[in-house]
Amino acid sequence: MNEKLMAGLAMILGSIGTIGFYSLDPVSGIFAASDSPAWNGDKLAFMGAMGKNSQMVGLIMLLTVLTITVTTAGFTYVRNSMMGGKGELYAKLGYLMIAVMIPIWIVINGMVAASAEAASIGQAGFATGLTLYSGSVGIGTIGTIVAMIGFSLLGAGMLVQKHYHITVAILLILTGIVGVVITGIQGFDSSNMTIVWSLWVLSSVLTGILTIRSQN
Repeated sequence: MNEKLMAGLAMILGSIGTIGFYSLDPVSGIFAASDSPAWNGDKLAFMGAMGKNSQMVGLIMLLTVLTITVTTAGFTYVRNSMMGGKGELYAKLGYLMIAVMIPIWIVINGMVAASAEAASIGQAGFATGLTLYSGSVGIGTIGTIVAMIGFSLLGAGMLVQKHYHITVAILLILTGIVGVVITGIQGFDSSNMTIVWSLWVLSSVLTGILTIRSQN
């Protein structure tokens, strides 16, 4: 398996795996029910649900860290393919900001898993759980905004260098803009983050497909 094929598959499977695993989260996943305590503001009910599903939450947090890492690794090929071209500076800075997702998600998901574990002991652990979860939201909001700016920069580099289809470039830029706006205004824990992550998956999958099919 050559590098181009591996990179393309990493972007495709990694992003689909990420949204797939998050969809399994019964409490605060991106496809959680609209009446989930994660969205209705009932903090005690939310902690109770987290505690009851602590093992599942912990597993999902681990798996999504792995899939996000795989996806980001795939974008390394995209950055490298732009070295020496007009879009090189955009690619370098954009990829650096995207790569921030990995350590940020390790911290975020670790805090969410710890929050669920704290809540699993009952109401005595709810305060600790809420503190950990609130911290993860703050870190997630900042980290996601930085990463989304990176996607826009990478897309801008593609437009300048013109070595990827213009559709991919525009989609990456759009993903970044929408991600910054929704995350910045509504926060990392908003149910509307589904829109952001759906765009992220779509842009990652399309970039992966075109990477595999490219003649470079």
